[in-house]
Amino acid sequence: MEIVEQGLLNSLDQLTRLRIINFAHCNGYWENSPSKAMRAIANWTVGLFEYTVVRIDINKFPERDGWTGWNHAGHHEQVGRLFWNSFLHIGKSHQLHFSDSPDITGEITWEDGHVTRIYGDVGEISVSTFALDVLPYIKKGDLWISVSSSFSQVILEPLVDVGPLLRQTIVRQFGLGEPLPVSPQLQMLEPIQQDALKQMRLW
Repeated sequence: MEIVEQGLLNSLDQLTRLRIINFAHCNGYWENSPSKAMRAIANWTVGLFEYTVVRIDINKFPERDGWTGWNHAGHHEQVGRLFWNSFLHIGKSHQLHFSDSPDITGEITWEDGHVTRIYGDVGEISVSTFALDVLPYIKKGDLWISVSSSFSQVILEPLVDVGPLLRQTIVRQFGLGEPLPVSPQLQMLEPIQQDALKQMRLW
């Protein structure tokens, strides 16, 4: 594995250049405006994540037994299985699951027993899914892995507990006890805290 680029995510231009989020797939949020979606995601990523672009050929890893299949459009299933082969070959005690929204969830178990939660997607994740099904849950110590191709991956690492802070802000914006235009998982949220976040916006 070769590290191609690494650093602090410090601008919207840098985020879009990584090509990990499809900002055209707003799915009705932000008035279907990619520019509004970009600004919203930038509020919760720029300065809050470090990124690493790696070059790794996941075609070379041996095929593993136990693949349960994953129905997905295009070549995503093929690339997903290649990633599965490589991920479990590198760490035999790791766990990896494929579904949708996002594509990938799992755990990395390190030699000292520490566990890192991972989220990820094959190709570009829709901006609505990233906003509603990833950002509200990701915390410091977790990892996001975008499998861009069978030769390239982008890893994001949050520097703060983004998820809890974002959930509190969503509650503030839409009001406790009112239906939230977000995923069902967000219907049960903790009480409002962190008044300093009043200016942060997801919508």
